[in-house]
Amino acid sequence: MQRKKKQPDPRKLRRFDLIPSQALNEVAKVFGYGHEKHRNKRVEDKHYRDPHESVSSALRHINDWLMRDKFDCESHLYHLAHAASQLIIALEMDIPQAISVGRDITEAEVENYWKSHSTTQPHTVIPTMQTTLPKSTIPVPKVDINEPPSLDNCAGGENDQGN
Repeated sequence: MQRKKKQPDPRKLRRFDLIPSQALNEVAKVFGYGHEKHRNKRVEDKHYRDPHESVSSALRHINDWLMRDKFDCESHLYHLAHAASQLIIALEMDIPQAISVGRDITEAEVENYWKSHSTTQPHTVIPTMQTTLPKSTIPVPKVDINEPPSLDNCAGGENDQGN
């Protein structure tokens, strides 16, 4: 008979002191920039945006970062900070109502979620096929990490659609 592993108390898992302060500072800059940019729009209204839009924006910023573009052309802030802020916004919209009224989600609620939304239970290992991907033919620019970043890619005046 297999014993059920005791889950830690969710209230003890809230460790704000473990959030990296420099990264959090960069994310806060993005929220400040977004507040100024969208001042007249009702961004705080949950019905104003769909979480999928925020995830899409985060993926655009991640893609730009993967292409070796460190800073957003419009805001001059880190792409990864923009991505993190968009994922925080999507998470806020995705969190169940139970948490928004100040209580933790029970284990039974999590189990019911998985039963109604998935054909597999959480933590089920699904075997995957090992594949070897071909080497990319896209040239990757060499970046000197000791040199200050350049915003040369921004000369075209293209602005990102999201934050």
